[in-house]
Amino acid sequence: MNVKAIMCDVDGTLLNKDQIVSPFTVEMIKKAREKGILFGLSTGRDLPSVKTLLKIWGIEGLVDIIVGTGGAEIHDYILDTFKSNYPLDGKLIQLIVSHYEDMDVNFAIPKNGTLYSPKDDKHIQMLATADRVPYEVVNYDEFLKEPQSKLIIICDEDYMEKVIERSTTFHNDQFKSSSLKTASVLYEYQDSRVTKQLV
Repeated sequence: MNVKAIMCDVDGTLLNKDQIVSPFTVEMIKKAREKGILFGLSTGRDLPSVKTLLKIWGIEGLVDIIVGTGGAEIHDYILDTFKSNYPLDGKLIQLIVSHYEDMDVNFAIPKNGTLYSPKDDKHIQMLATADRVPYEVVNYDEFLKEPQSKLIIICDEDYMEKVIERSTTFHNDQFKSSSLKTASVLYEYQDSRVTKQLV
């Protein structure tokens, strides 16, 4: 096999139960890079938050490319290039939020290493703690005047089936979007053209 690059998911894959990369995995990454194989991360987290956590995870200086926000952001360290694609229209995000507003959920939009939420509750606190990123409560009416990368719906694990069921009743012909469960407590909306796969 002529392997040129290794791309790895972060949560539930690269990180161990202590939320770091194990010494053995770090050593394997180093050996792969010594052979000229590039190493990259492909994650739903936004680029700034990933970059700030590389040292904590134990892989600072070992990452050649990051595909972040589920594929909407790409930073190539080798070519020193950054690319951002296909944000969701703020009007669409408002419609999605309204569709779920009567449910026991909260919302988060990752941007510049911070999670932006319309309210402070246990859901956003849990996500910020788990992802080791700060959060800020903002007025979505103002915040969503600009397009944003994606919308995260946060709920309790045993409430997820209700969120998924509600998602089947959301449709909009004006804007492109797709949605899926990304973790036991997270359900996300992004532009349908966004993907973490390199093509």
